[in-house]
Amino acid sequence: MGVLAACGSGGTASSPHARGATTTRPAGADSSTSTSRGTSAAITPATQNLSFAASAPRTATQLTITAQSLGAVRIGMTHAQAQQAAGLRFDGSGDGFAYPTTLPQGFPHDFVGGTGINPDGVVQCVGAFGPPTAKTVSTPQGLQLGDPVSRVLAVYGAQARYVPAPTSGGMTDYSGYVVSVAGGNLAFVISEQKVPEIEGGNGILGPNSCTG
Repeated sequence: MGVLAACGSGGTASSPHARGATTTRPAGADSSTSTSRGTSAAITPATQNLSFAASAPRTATQLTITAQSLGAVRIGMTHAQAQQAAGLRFDGSGDGFAYPTTLPQGFPHDFVGGTGINPDGVVQCVGAFGPPTAKTVSTPQGLQLGDPVSRVLAVYGAQARYVPAPTSGGMTDYSGYVVSVAGGNLAFVISEQKVPEIEGGNGILGPNSCTG
């Protein structure tokens, strides 16, 4: 897998911390939205709002993130394939990332990196920002989005490598922890002693590599 799109150096700031509870469009994102040149036709109302878990009912309360996937969406899928797997239209984009602009109250902001609005673009990383209240996002080891930072060390121990906030500028300037697992890395952003964002991607992934 190549270098991730919008890898935290240069570009327009698109901090997820400005997102609301029911909308996931960050400030500074592209002003237009995408229908992905007809790919949205495959996303039927019955399958929308499943939040990246196409095999689960809308009322499902848990979503798993790994270094290679977020729910049913996997790294290596095209934008169109990821939409179909998620059961969602990725109708917002910015800095190479794509995401649904509106989700049910209490759902996390889920996003994919590398595709932009191009239906043939390939997913290079996945991420979720919270804290969610109606649907949790957790790693296979049990670290949940919104957990206190102490849980990172409690769950991963010496596997968790601390990454200080960059001082050279860039799209974002988060500190966090990175854990190398099968298939790549998991990155945990730190803010106010909590984990507001979890990212999954290849071996170069860090806290500022996939902040859609």
